[in-house]
Amino acid sequence: MGRACIALLACITTAELLGCNQKKIVYRPVSAYMREGGADVPDEVLLPDGRTLKFVSPEEFEAIKREQRGEEPAISLDADAKVFQPWEQHEDGTIQLRAMIPAHVVVNTMACLRDERYVELWRQLVASDVRSRAEASAYARGGTTGSAEAEFVQWCVANRRDALMLLNRVSFGLSSSSAVMRNHGGGRITIELSPQIAQGTEFKLKTIEILTESDGLKLGGIW
Repeated sequence: MGRACIALLACITTAELLGCNQKKIVYRPVSAYMREGGADVPDEVLLPDGRTLKFVSPEEFEAIKREQRGEEPAISLDADAKVFQPWEQHEDGTIQLRAMIPAHVVVNTMACLRDERYVELWRQLVASDVRSRAEASAYARGGTTGSAEAEFVQWCVANRRDALMLLNRVSFGLSSSSAVMRNHGGGRITIELSPQIAQGTEFKLKTIEILTESDGLKLGGIW
């Protein structure tokens, strides 16, 4: 057996002790906003590259930095990382929408509908593939990119009440049995009202679709 093979076996058999294949844990400070509203917010999320993303309070994040300062940690601290904000409003009144977990998509969509910020919802949180297909359909009918956006705004205005009812129920239902989250694979998730709730006549919209993109989770549809 060659030296290279011996070295490889040594690394494999002692990986846990020596950290040959150790995956990094990425810590991110998050505000209490993430855990408000009764949504089922996980403590950690497995990232596509195999790392584990753990959400901690700003106080815990500072403690971790102090503990690791001066060392070569196996975790990513990003000392200049900002507190993650799913909804960030700037001084000029514009907003920045971000979503790392399904609860962020639900809460941000609900806030945009409540505040009638339909254009921001369309441009920032609706999945790019959904927008592309809507724009292609608008072009086929002789419209423009703006036509697809206008049609989305019209849908929001017409269905605002029903969509808010669904989103509000789901935001609380994720921590109970009144909403069911299904992972369909390929970065697609749906959140549905449970059968006993969906059978009620008050809910005209019963499902939320969430899609994974390179910069986070996006809204795929509401029906």
